[in-house]
Amino acid sequence: MKSRGIKRGFAVSALALAVSPAMATELRFDGFASFVAGQALDKDELLVDPNTGEATFRGYDERLSFQSNSLFALQVRADLQDKLSATAQIIAKGQDDYEAKFNWAYLAYQLTNEVTVKAGRFRTPLFLYSDFLDVGYAYHWISPPDGVYNLSGFDSSDGVMAEWQVETGGFVSTATLTASRTNTDTQVGSLESSNGITATWNLNYDWFTFHVAHAESDLTIDIPAFAPLVENLTLAGVSQDAIDDMLFESDKATFDGVGVAIDTGKVFAVAEYTETGGEGTSTPDPIKNWYVSGGLRFGKLTAYATYEKADADVDQEGLDALTDPLVPLIPFGAQALIDGIEDLYYQSVKDSDTYSIGLRYDFHPSAAMKFEYVQQDDKLHDVEPSAIAVAIDLVY
Repeated sequence: MKSRGIKRGFAVSALALAVSPAMATELRFDGFASFVAGQALDKDELLVDPNTGEATFRGYDERLSFQSNSLFALQVRADLQDKLSATAQIIAKGQDDYEAKFNWAYLAYQLTNEVTVKAGRFRTPLFLYSDFLDVGYAYHWISPPDGVYNLSGFDSSDGVMAEWQVETGGFVSTATLTASRTNTDTQVGSLESSNGITATWNLNYDWFTFHVAHAESDLTIDIPAFAPLVENLTLAGVSQDAIDDMLFESDKATFDGVGVAIDTGKVFAVAEYTETGGEGTSTPDPIKNWYVSGGLRFGKLTAYATYEKADADVDQEGLDALTDPLVPLIPFGAQALIDGIEDLYYQSVKDSDTYSIGLRYDFHPSAAMKFEYVQQDDKLHDVEPSAIAVAIDLVY
């Protein structure tokens, strides 16, 4: 009995020691949500996505939708003391049938007053609005300009980040260096970005903000539909190195972006420009996207307008370099690979102008209602899709 009592007492003491640090941890919970209803106005102007078979514009089809652009999120930050913290963000998006996913999950350690190191999954700081990309309440649009901000799942990454922030004479300078990799699934196949290096610099002074970013990585695209063809090429005696050159195995991909924002309180304007491309990748080189947006605030009302430009031509030389070696292999089934490569190239070609106007009403200290109309002139496909949407954004 005595021995059992000693063991029980030891177990209780060990449990107390294990629980005490957790109880001392300071937890902070924050959340945000967007409830969006929208509809495309003319179904005859909608393009059918060859991968999904759906005809949509900015996530809307000819029927009123309440799900595609809505989301709900919760963020928790644990202060572990001694300059160590942990942050996690769980988000459920309507476009994913509200399946909850970890958008962020990282540890942060403050090395000095100016330098912080993060490790885990975090938002890649490529844009002016990267840190609060999903927080609709934080900006005037219902969603940021699609051409610039739509990176098909590459806006978050797994890795390490070093952040250096210095404040001098009212200027706040923030520089980051990130080493990471990213995996994302698309309708075509899975995409993997490895050996990624991202460098960014952000300068803020009261009403003025400037941002610049450069990123590069090795891009691999795994397309299941190509598997039988690869097998046929292997049986035909084609070397693995030659097959890898035909496919998309660790091809260099690059991203460059610059942004400027001015906000005097009543008047604001923002513009961003990006280029994406690379060597041997499945996209034109480069893909150029930019936008300019501005507006006026009248008390609780904000009126704004935005112009977006998307421009990307086929890199014919790069396309020919990938497909020409396949022509002699057409008897072994290479035509399917040629068609697939050309489809990837031409799906990425863009030539469009997009215009939008909107109104934001801050009816509550933690909530805003937005109305927006957007129309696009797609010169490449000779269509002019348009949509109207209303949203309620809130933070808590």
